[in-house]
This record gives sequence, C-alpha cells and structure tokens, in this order.
Amino acid sequence: MNIKKLFAEHIKLRVQSYERILSNFDLDGIVISSGYPHRYFADDQDAPFRPTPHFSHWTPFSGANSLLVIQSGQKPKLLQFKPQDFWHDQEGSSEEFWQEHFNIVECDDREKVWNEVKGLNRFAFIGPETAKAKEYSFLVDHKTLLAHLDWERGVKSDYEIFNITEANKIASLGHVKARDRFREGASELEIHLAYLDAVKSCEADLPYGSIIGMNNKSAVLHYQYKRHPVAKGHTMLIDAGVAVRKYASDITRTYCKSDVHAVFKDLLTGMEHMQKELCQLVHSGVCFSKLHEQCHRKTSDLLQKHNLLYVSDSDEAIRKGLTKVFFPHGLGHMLGLQVHDVSGLQKNANGDPCDPNDLFPKLRTARELREKEVITIEPGLYFIEMLLNPHRTGECSSLFNWNLIDQLLPYGGIRIEDNILVEKDHGINLTNQFLSYDVFV
Repeated sequence: MNIKKLFAEHIKLRVQSYERILSNFDLDGIVISSGYPHRYFADDQDAPFRPTPHFSHWTPFSGANSLLVIQSGQKPKLLQFKPQDFWHDQEGSSEEFWQEHFNIVECDDREKVWNEVKGLNRFAFIGPETAKAKEYSFLVDHKTLLAHLDWERGVKSDYEIFNITEANKIASLGHVKARDRFREGASELEIHLAYLDAVKSCEADLPYGSIIGMNNKSAVLHYQYKRHPVAKGHTMLIDAGVAVRKYASDITRTYCKSDVHAVFKDLLTGMEHMQKELCQLVHSGVCFSKLHEQCHRKTSDLLQKHNLLYVSDSDEAIRKGLTKVFFPHGLGHMLGLQVHDVSGLQKNANGDPCDPNDLFPKLRTARELREKEVITIEPGLYFIEMLLNPHRTGECSSLFNWNLIDQLLPYGGIRIEDNILVEKDHGINLTNQFLSYDVFV
C-alpha cells in the first residue's frame, strides 16, 4: 500500500469534514493541542506522553506542547514545539510522507507557539490547556462540537484501516512468540519481554499495558502484573496490542496445556466457536447491544451444556443475572486512535445518548454499527470468586454446580478477542488473517 497516497486521501476527508463542522457551528477554525507531559507527584519524571487523539487524527507527529490550526479555506498549520534541548530528542515523527499537507512552523519556546494563534477570532479549542485557551477567547468545552468530531472519528479512512491492520499484523508476531514461550514454561515476565522483542516496541509505546495472566490470574480482567518466577502455568490469557502511527490493535488469546481439567478444555473450545460465530454476525446496521445479548445467550447455552448452571433456558439465566457472574464485561468496543475509541454510545453526531439497554446498562458500545468502523469482539468466561461467592447462598445457589466450579477456579478465565472492520453486509476480521486459534499448547 502507498502510505503517502492513503494519507493524502485521509487529509482530504479531514478537511472536508471540518469544513462542514465549522459551517454548522459558525466557526472560523479550531485549534487542537497535542497536549503536554504530566509529571509524577513530587518527582522530576514525566509519565509517558500521548498526544490528544483529535490531534493525532490529523498527523502522526507526536511532540508535546504543539498546536494544530485548522482554519476554513486554508492549509492546516502545525506549530511544532522544538526547544533547544540536548537532554531529549525532538523529532516526534521520523516519517515524512505527511509533512507536505501542513504549513509547519517550528517554535523553540512554548509562548512562541501560543503567540502564533493570537488574534484568531471565532475559534474553538480542543486540548487540556483550557484555562490558557480562554485567555485567547477560544470556545472551550463545547460538548456538541466534540460529539460531532467523535462521530466523524468513528468511521475510518483507508489510511486508518491500513494502520490498524498493520498493528494487528505486528501484534500477532508477539502473540505467537508469547504462546511459544508459554509452551516452554516461561514466566509472565519472560513472556512479556518476549512479546516486546517480537513486536520491536518498548513498553511505553504500546497502546495499553499488556495483560499476561497465568492460572487464576487470567480471571483478573485487567491484570496488571508480570510475575517472575511463577508457579507452573497451566493456562494463560494474553491481551496485548501494538500501535502503528497511534492506531491500536487489541488482541486476546487464551491458551491451556494438556494437564488442564477436561471441562475447561471443552469450555475453551466452545468459546472459540462462539467468538467466531459472533464475528460473523458483524455488519453495518447491526445493533451492538443486541450482539451482546446474543453473546449472553450463547454463554448460557455453554454453561448449561457443561453442567455449570442448572436453568431451564437462557432467558432465565439472563433474567436472574447469572450469565453476568461468568461474563461481567461488554462484548467489545470501538477501536482506533484510542483502544476504547469514541462514539460507541452516541446515537448521532449531536451526541444524543443511545437508548439504554435495561439488561446491560454499562456497555461501551450500544448502537447500530456503521460501515468502515472497527470494533472488537471479545466474549469471555471467567471463574471469579468475588462474583461467585455472593451466590453460594441464597435463592439462586442451587442453580450453580459448585463442585465443578471449585475445580475450575484455579484455571482462571477465557477471553478471545479479534478486531473487526465493519462492512455493509459482513465484517472483515483484521486479526485472524495473521493469528490462528491454536489454543492448546
């Protein structure tokens, strides 16, 4: 693919989109800040810097304290903060394919950056420096304007799809290496380091902190540690992605060894089939909250099949909240510049909220999907004592097979996640073209 050509078309779409939005809101332009580093409390070190997503929607340049000026009828202007500093590198982006689309002004002082936007009238501002933006009489915290921009970010250009696909391709190399190291008996830390080596990335450049949990830790949904050493790993859940020009992949696989309980193996196989079926249901116009409901029905069927729940049908299991005990998170989320990308709960460009789903009110995505959006599909099934224990007594206690559940608790949980491009009549799996479902090692 010709990245220069893809980016040129991407910028053309951005200009057209912003021209419409500026006209709708009677604005002359928008100033977008890249943001600034955040310093740890009582320290002299900064947290890893990530640009404002709306800034990255325009350019892969990643330098802090810079401003992007989008003005109606003019070429976008990038005010790059490049101080005279021999302590830190100031490149921001080593690629040059994007630069011809901007008037670039380099400033060696932060005040010089802001001096370049003095006198701009009828401008909105996006970024964290809201107090300073108000001094310049910029419109800040305009929720309807942000809703329009978020809505536009939902639909991906070919440039964005290319980057997300590349992020899946690279992350898959890491997942294969992680699977191999798990087979060899490596610790969580050793597997994490092998993943970083395979994707050729440092930890700070990943789109999110990788999850590598063995045994019962695979049931901690956002398990954040990397134990070394660790007791022999029977099961492993790895949730890890890569960022390409700030666009993320978000991939999860669960693996188990031959000595795992036979029912857990069957559940893993069942979850694999379920996830594939759900991926095949993705297309434009499908309501994501309805897909989530279908996932719970399939989860109930799987639990009943293996005698973990004793219910008459899936309706009973869902009505009594029993499937939530085993599957407590959403089926997926929007994916793009942010791992949990924007607009999943918007009904329209104005930001009107989606109609609530009474059964599942806390979903990240609950509306009909649009063509060229990217979504994750990630059903899960976990044995989490915190969720199970309240049901050990009470009216629903007899509906659980506690003896079998206790046997499976040490193996943790299962999650399988792919990234799906939404098309008119189907979805395109951006993950499984690079990464198989070899769940047994």
